[in-house]
Amino acid sequence: EQDPGVDVWVPHKWYGVPMYDSAFDISSSASQQFLREFCQNLRETDCDEEGCKPVGKLILQTTDAVSCFIEDFDAWNGGARYEGAEFLEKLHAFRQSKVSSVGIDRVAWEQSIGFVEGELRYVQVRAKMSL
Repeated sequence: EQDPGVDVWVPHKWYGVPMYDSAFDISSSASQQFLREFCQNLRETDCDEEGCKPVGKLILQTTDAVSCFIEDFDAWNGGARYEGAEFLEKLHAFRQSKVSSVGIDRVAWEQSIGFVEGELRYVQVRAKMSL
């Protein structure tokens, strides 16, 4: 059944209502390390599909193909690692003061690091796929 808020002729005008996961938390060192590894694995993922040739990778092999905030965050704070409330405070300051260093977006991190009513509710990793 069609969502009552969606006009089938202009679906881009209604994105719905966000549903946040109350358990979402990237302030632990394990969660942050997962993000670092996810971004690296994303760059290295093989792809056998025709659209991935001739390189054979899922992501374009350019320096600006993956926008991963945690990497810019690490560089911004000199590689220091934080957890819990201290991580969230630093991340909030980073979000307000920095623009992505990756050409895929070159926009303020406010779009990829989502603080809603003072709570971190979402993060985004962006990538240019070869398909």
